[in-house]
Amino acid sequence: MDKQNIFDNIEQYSPEDIVRLIKQGVVTQEELKNPDNTGGYYSAEVRNKVDVLLRSAEPNDWAAAQQAGTVEAYQRYLEAYPAGAHRKEAEEAILRCRQDNEDQVWKKIVATNTIEAYQRYLDDYPDGEHRDEARDKKEKLREAASSAEDKRVWDAVDKDDIDAVRKFMKNNPQNIYCKEAQELINDSINSSYFDYTVEELLHDIDQVVTDKTISDPQLRMYELIKKALDDKKGKIEVDDILDIIELDNNRLPSLVISRLIQDSYFSYEDLEDLGISREFVRQLAKNTQGAKFEASDSPLNIDRVSTELYFWGIPSSGKTCALGAILRVAGSGTVARTMMMDPNCQGYDYMNRLPQCFDSFNGVAILPGGTPVASSYEMGFDLIDDKHKRHPITCIDFAGELIRCMYKKISGKPLTIQEQKALQDLTDVLGGKDENGNTMGNRTKNRKIHFFVVEYGAENRMYEGLPQRNYLDATLQYIDQMGIFKTNTDAIFLIVTKVDKIKARNDEERNRLLLQYIKEKYAAFYGGLEQICITNRINGGIVRVLPFSVGTVCFQDLCKFDARYAESIVDIILKRSHGEATGKIGFLSRIFKG
Repeated sequence: MDKQNIFDNIEQYSPEDIVRLIKQGVVTQEELKNPDNTGGYYSAEVRNKVDVLLRSAEPNDWAAAQQAGTVEAYQRYLEAYPAGAHRKEAEEAILRCRQDNEDQVWKKIVATNTIEAYQRYLDDYPDGEHRDEARDKKEKLREAASSAEDKRVWDAVDKDDIDAVRKFMKNNPQNIYCKEAQELINDSINSSYFDYTVEELLHDIDQVVTDKTISDPQLRMYELIKKALDDKKGKIEVDDILDIIELDNNRLPSLVISRLIQDSYFSYEDLEDLGISREFVRQLAKNTQGAKFEASDSPLNIDRVSTELYFWGIPSSGKTCALGAILRVAGSGTVARTMMMDPNCQGYDYMNRLPQCFDSFNGVAILPGGTPVASSYEMGFDLIDDKHKRHPITCIDFAGELIRCMYKKISGKPLTIQEQKALQDLTDVLGGKDENGNTMGNRTKNRKIHFFVVEYGAENRMYEGLPQRNYLDATLQYIDQMGIFKTNTDAIFLIVTKVDKIKARNDEERNRLLLQYIKEKYAAFYGGLEQICITNRINGGIVRVLPFSVGTVCFQDLCKFDARYAESIVDIILKRSHGEATGKIGFLSRIFKG
């Protein structure tokens, strides 16, 4: 109905008609009371009757609005009764309804989760409670849609075709995968200048062995090989790794080989096809690890009359394996009749466990996993020779870290607490002079024999950026400064491990080639030892070079033990150490000596 028509013909409507129109929302009482609308024809009598009718109807209309519970119902009530008794309640109800309605709409929008739905909410509720969230969600959906499209386009590119990658970048400069594309292009360009070769891989593997910053060297070796094999543009293939193993079965450790097999790069059968004995392959498959030894914090203390044997060697020189083999032979009864261990010595447990590594199962022993590089061990035992003479021996296995400590001391570099301990162990048993020339340590009057251990073929292996000859040369300087070999020293030997690598027709040729090798690769160190022997009248000025091998070693950890070299050293120890008669004669002899 036309509102203006009502205004123009107001006098024709009864109070009841007007109330009905007001309740229908067609017109309001305020509009009718305005003379500008009705021209003064809305009489006071009719107005009063309408007010009376409205007041009498308000309770029912309020109840009806509450029952409807909608914004429209409450709005009609307010329009009919602008000054009504429930005006404030109606206004509050409208706010609640609008909020409830917005929340219901928002839930549906979130469930729909489309850009269009969030935009519709923003259009309908420009000041809505969820306005900011709607904008964020809409923007994220736009970004996701853009990312998905970027990925679809990038996935369609042949990554091995650098020209295709360049075309992608040209046609899609804003694509989020342009950075990855550029990296591929850069890698391709760089690879044209540098190809990772097998020789470089082996060099990197060698450096891992002596890198103190690497907590798990074998894992790092595996990762280097795996990365080289997985590089699609690289030139290193599985056959190259198998060639490395075939050329030198002892080049890679067993754990690395096992992991490569587990990852299906090659198989146990492939190893047998290379000519590796089945015993080694079967032991490898068992994945048994070599013994590891606990660090020793106890100080070294030599408190008995004996011949003292000192074993020196840089980490990975093979010193631990050599000493283990020597102890194994010493207690086997093949050279000495028997070996009696001193249970009171600091390294008693170490002395028991180390030689056990050479007890083989099905002919294959598992070599020790190495000793803590900062730990030194003191082992006391008696060897009984064929004439039943007792040879009291104290064997000191110096920490592998010791030689590097002496280098750092000579070069003026700061020492860690562990390194200071390693040097203190040396001072405790061999003494020396401090900066003021005062005697330090608890050096005994016992006769002393020193064995320096180096690995054949490892002259170029780097230790913290330097080859081992630099450390050995610094060791001589430190020894000379401290005066360690000036008294009570009977002999100095140089044990060279892994001499089975030397290609020789017989032992005589091998020994000649070995001495030539030492004089060429370790000239300063060997010459320095000779000069010490000459100056201090040790062993007639001669440094004997002793060849050594523990036998056939495969995968660095598995060994078919050959006792011959260890037997020769035990024989030297018996000949160079003091032997005392046993039984009553020996007892009386020791009394008279005392």
